[in-house]
Amino acid sequence: MRRTSKIIIALMTLVLTISLIGHVWGDDNGTPYWATDNGYETVGGEISPIKFIISPENKTYTINNVSLTFIVSEPTSWIRYSLDGQANVTITGNTTLSGLSDSSHSLVVYAKDTGGHTGASETVCFSIEVPPPEPQPSEPFPITWIAAATVIMATVGVTLVYFRKKENSANKT
Repeated sequence: MRRTSKIIIALMTLVLTISLIGHVWGDDNGTPYWATDNGYETVGGEISPIKFIISPENKTYTINNVSLTFIVSEPTSWIRYSLDGQANVTITGNTTLSGLSDSSHSLVVYAKDTGGHTGASETVCFSIEVPPPEPQPSEPFPITWIAAATVIMATVGVTLVYFRKKENSANKT
């Protein structure tokens, strides 16, 4: 009986939590906020303009150029990203991260909305592992060059023999 009661209480809590998600509430100061699956966020410009990063994903890429694609919820005055904790790079929208090294990387996108509120995405971790280039087939045996050299040497040899015989017959007369 006790186990059944615990299950019923857990299910009721779950239903209550789910029903609250998306509902707008107000605090004592009258500031509206809504329940989300990550807690509460203030409504009306107080929410981070960065919603989420679509690409890159938390995975390994086999190319060193990866699209940076993200969604913002409202107009922004600036957007920046930080790759591997380095200095922020200002961008105007989705872009491509080029020339990434073979290693693990972390990425955070920041944005400031036109109301002056700044927000950051969750950190996305991804890796680059570009496979080594496939070995090029070795050059084929240079039959054409060997044949050409053989023909030239034979022609020179025949010519020398011819002139030698001609010279010898001219000396006999």
